[in-house]
Amino acid sequence: MEFNLKKWVQVINFFAKKEQETTWTAIDKLKILKLVWIADRLHLRKYWKLIVWDNYFAMKMWLVASGIKNICDKKEDFLPTNAIIYINEYLQKFENSICPKKDVDISQFS
Repeated sequence: MEFNLKKWVQVINFFAKKEQETTWTAIDKLKILKLVWIADRLHLRKYWKLIVWDNYFAMKMWLVASGIKNICDKKEDFLPTNAIIYINEYLQKFENSICPKKDVDISQFS
């Protein structure tokens, strides 16, 4: 599996933008992780391939995409500095919520 930071950030940005358009609030980190898992599962059932190609780990109550979680948490020890700059360009993190800063770059999706 290949680390595709731009695609992962745009997936998070897509869900954050949709949440902001419908409820005018920031999206919760847990909701992003659940939506990514559900989107990957449905995409796998229909097209036989994943969207984010991330490593999933079983946590207490849900499967979690580790790369997406690191991006949501802005874990600087797991991400290079250019990744942090790219994340800060598109996403703004509050305690456990994420707001989009820019529109979604749909060229990252296939």
